Amino acid sequence: MNREDTLNTTKRVLDLIEAKSLECAPSAKRLPSSMFVERERFEQDKALLARSPHVIGYACEIKRGHYLTRSVASVPVLLVRDNKDVLRAFINACAHRGACVAHGEGKAQRFKCSYHAWCYDEKGNLVARPGAEHLRGLTKLRWG
Repeated sequence: MNREDTLNTTKRVLDLIEAKSLECAPSAKRLPSSMFVERERFEQDKALLARSPHVIGYACEIKRGHYLTRSVASVPVLLVRDNKDVLRAFINACAHRGACVAHGEGKAQRFKCSYHAWCYDEKGNLVARPGAEHLRGLTKLRWG
């Protein structure tokens, strides 16, 4: 949505609040029940949601040096606030075998995969692993 559309929508909502009214469709719309049970439709909805931004928590939930994990549309997410107060989000999956590197919430500066002990720092960098010739960090999520 561009700025002009956002301003128009906001004005329309404020006008409705002032009038103590709601926007209503001219009549009820009937939808086929198949819309809610078809596998193809479900996959289309999942694909749409995967491309959309999601609110996954409040910034105040994570103190300096702490982390928390969430699941968003079946994607495991790791949120980390480092000791310099920088908040980062990663896919909570080891780059090697995909096992989660953190569970729940707590205080940590390192995140270790239980599968083969790959270890990541709060910036998502791979900092240790057995036979560390090629280090690759966690997959960063974009903010936006």
